[in-house]
Amino acid sequence: MGNKFIEYVSSLKGRITLMFVVMAFVIEISIALYWFYFLAPHIEADIESNIKALSQTQGNAIAKSLSEEEVSRDRIISTIDDLFLLRDSVTRTPFVSGIELTIDYDAVKHVSEGSLDINRWQDIKTENGDSVYYNVEIPLFSSKSKELLGIARFYCSKSTLRHFEKSVKNSFIIAICGTAILLLGAWLILLYLLKPLQFLAESLAGGSIREIEPVSSRSRMVSSEIRLIDMKLAELLGKVNDYTGELEALNRTLWDSEEKYRQFLQNFVGIAYQADQESLEFLMIHGYVKDISGYEESEILEKKLTLKELIYPDDFKKVIADIDNLRNGTEQMIDNEFRISRKDRKVRWVRDICRIINPGKDKAGFIQGAFYDITDSKNLESRLYQAQKMESIGTLAGGIAHDFNNILSIILGNAELTKITLSEGGPIDEFVDEITTACLRAKKMVEQILVFSRKSDQLFAPISINSVIRESVNLIRATIPSTVSISVNIPEAEDFIIGDSTQISQVMLNLCANSAHAMRETGGKLDITVIRFGSKDRQKLQYYSLPNGEYAELIVKDTGHGIMPGIMERIFDPYFTTKGVGEGSGMGLSVVHGIVSAHN
Repeated sequence: MGNKFIEYVSSLKGRITLMFVVMAFVIEISIALYWFYFLAPHIEADIESNIKALSQTQGNAIAKSLSEEEVSRDRIISTIDDLFLLRDSVTRTPFVSGIELTIDYDAVKHVSEGSLDINRWQDIKTENGDSVYYNVEIPLFSSKSKELLGIARFYCSKSTLRHFEKSVKNSFIIAICGTAILLLGAWLILLYLLKPLQFLAESLAGGSIREIEPVSSRSRMVSSEIRLIDMKLAELLGKVNDYTGELEALNRTLWDSEEKYRQFLQNFVGIAYQADQESLEFLMIHGYVKDISGYEESEILEKKLTLKELIYPDDFKKVIADIDNLRNGTEQMIDNEFRISRKDRKVRWVRDICRIINPGKDKAGFIQGAFYDITDSKNLESRLYQAQKMESIGTLAGGIAHDFNNILSIILGNAELTKITLSEGGPIDEFVDEITTACLRAKKMVEQILVFSRKSDQLFAPISINSVIRESVNLIRATIPSTVSISVNIPEAEDFIIGDSTQISQVMLNLCANSAHAMRETGGKLDITVIRFGSKDRQKLQYYSLPNGEYAELIVKDTGHGIMPGIMERIFDPYFTTKGVGEGSGMGLSVVHGIVSAHN
């Protein structure tokens, strides 16, 4: 209801109606205010003034009678009765309805006291308990001595004023009704004249512009101005119809194009973006933004992030050099690989294919491109490179270890023969023992190299990896500092694998020894976890380049200082170590790599 009223008032018809209602209200209020605050008080004041003048005249006549040497009561009464004869010509009511005389008998001579106390009334009336008379008091002065003789009170009827007021009110009512009728007539005539415009507005608001009906066909009374508007509008609508047809065809083509683009973006597994070529601020970004960068699309645009803030700092210099080649026209398109820093500070590798778009017409150009996440490919590439490197080193180390083992066997055998040949307790026994000890130590190192190169004899059998790790943990507790706590998360159920329990134990000892060394100064926590995974975990199988099957994953995690990024590629190299002299041989992780690789 409220909405319909607002809609009606907002229309031309409603505004005109409201205007006439306001005009009628203002006119009627103005007439009423004029009557109550100006005309009625003015009329009453005029009547009161005339009554006072009449009373003063009659008072003077009575005072003259009282000033004579012989005062006649009958003459005074006759003067008063003559005054009662004066009547209003319209209402036929006397102007004066009653007179009271109050005489000062000390001033009036030759009369007895009380003889002139005259109280004459023609009629007495009240309305709702209120008097309907004007009460006028006239002092009576002697015409000779100017002495106050008494007071005459005149009671004059208000009927003349009431009649005049009634006549004026009737005139005002007639004027108000006449004004209202004139305004209503003018309103109806104006609405009738506006009907063609209303028809025109309804036609324009009625839907398709192709179906607009001419105004002249719906209304007989059409002014020349409206007819001209109708004609010009018909010409304009003809052109609009032509343009509308073309626009609808273009909209269909554009909609088809947008739908194809929308489907492309929905199926796009990377990030499509546009960025300002100067500030590198993102202007548009869409796709797998959250998965690759960690940011929401809206967050990147609202915070006005730039390519510089997304690219890994060490790679930005190279990327900006390629973008400069695009800016100066040296390159039309670049295909680059670099790292980006996610919102959570993790690093991912992306491939970026981009070019500069120049719209022309004084519009600034922008960079348009697409990111593809190649982190998994980079990891596989790094693992393949590492595997190839380790295989090459292993092949070389294995061959050298076999030859070195043969040489050690000859030296060790000759040392044993020398010790047997010489008498016990001889002067060179000590030297022979040192030769034997050194050969045995070298033989153990050769065995580690053979394990690393997977050239040693391996006897694999079904073993419970959980039991092996529990036994290893008991040994590790006795060898690491007390400032390092150990947390073990191993399933109660036994997980069996095909492997060598001694080598698995060696893996545990080497990994935990490295962790304990990283926490030897500050202390910390060592977490040992075993997780079982299989064919359902395709992402993990793909990451480790493993065929379908059931696997046990050993995770050793510590709260130490971690591994520096610059040495990650060398941690499995034989004899590479970051420990001080005498603290490590550099074979710990190399042996772990060899054992794990041998266990597939």
